[in-house]
Amino acid sequence: MTASIADPLLAGANGTDGDVGTPAKVVDAASSAKPVSYKKCYFTVAWLSLTSLGLLGLACVYSPLMSPKPPGTLAVTGWGDPSCYTVTGGTCMVYGCNADRGAVCGYGHNCVCKEGCTGADGLCYHNVSSYKLVGKNVRFKNVKYSDQSLYAARTWFMEQLRTTSSEGKYADLWNVYKMPGYDWLHQQEMFLFSPVEFPEYAAGVASTKMAAYIPTGGKGKDNSGGVVVPVGSMFIVSLFHLTSRHLLANRYPFNIGYVMNTMCKPRSHPNAVEINGALGQASWYEHHASWEVFGWVWSDPREGGYWVADPPLDIPEIKFCGR
Repeated sequence: MTASIADPLLAGANGTDGDVGTPAKVVDAASSAKPVSYKKCYFTVAWLSLTSLGLLGLACVYSPLMSPKPPGTLAVTGWGDPSCYTVTGGTCMVYGCNADRGAVCGYGHNCVCKEGCTGADGLCYHNVSSYKLVGKNVRFKNVKYSDQSLYAARTWFMEQLRTTSSEGKYADLWNVYKMPGYDWLHQQEMFLFSPVEFPEYAAGVASTKMAAYIPTGGKGKDNSGGVVVPVGSMFIVSLFHLTSRHLLANRYPFNIGYVMNTMCKPRSHPNAVEINGALGQASWYEHHASWEVFGWVWSDPREGGYWVADPPLDIPEIKFCGR
C-alpha cells in the first residue's frame, strides 16, 4: 500500500502560459479605442478547468474506493484478492521462476500461481482455492479508546486506517484470512485483514508519506547535500489494492509481504490481540494525538496497540506476545 498504503498513485498536471518579452510600447490610453484582448486568458482558464476535471474523472475511474463492490460477488481476477493472492514475490525477467515454489512466469515478468494461492512462505498451494476465513464481519475496538473501532476510509486519498466512535457509519467491519504455511523470516502464522466493504483491499504497514528535507551542506556553492527525514511517525497502516494497480503500475503488483500480519495476545489483556505488520515487526496502534492508525516498532505498543475482536476470531490458540 497500500498505503498505497501504501497502491497510492496520484497524477498531477501543471499548465503555464507566457509571452516572449518584446520592447515596451507607450500607448495613450485616452486616445486608444482598441480594448485589451482577454481571449488568451479565457482559453488558458478553460484549458486548466478541463484538465482538472479530466484528472478528477481519472481518479474516480481508477479508484475502486469511490464505488465499492459488495462482498461475495468477486471472483479471483487480476492478481487475486485478500481471500486468495497469486503473486509469490519472485520475478522472471532474467531467470525463470523458482521451480520449488510451483509458480509460473506471468504478466510483467512476475512469478504467479497458475492454480491455487500464495502461502506465507511464498509457495503456491495448488490445493487451496481460498484462504481460511477466521473472522467474518469483525469489528476491532481499541483497548485504550474503548469507543473507537478500526475502519477504512471510503475516499481514494485517505488510505491510512482510522478509528471511529460511530459504529456502522464507516467501513468498520473486517474479514480476516489465515494464510497457509509460515513466513520465511520468523516462521510465524500470517493473516490478511480486508475491509468487508472493499474486498479487493488488504491492510498493512507502510512508510509514512510525510517527509522533510534537511540540508546538511555548507553555505554558498557547497550547500548541495541534505537528508530526508520522516515527519511524525515513521510508519502508518494503509490499504493496498491487491487485485490491480493504477495504469502502468499494474506491471508491478504488491509483494504479499506488505499485507502479511501476525497476531499475539498481550499478557495484560488476554482478551485482546496485537496486530503486527511488516512481518510481525510493527504493531498497529492508535496515535494519542489523532484517530489515525500507525505502526509502532520500538517496544510494547501498550493499550493503544491492543484490539478486541467482536465477534471473537475463530483461531484455536493465539500465542502470548513475546515482549
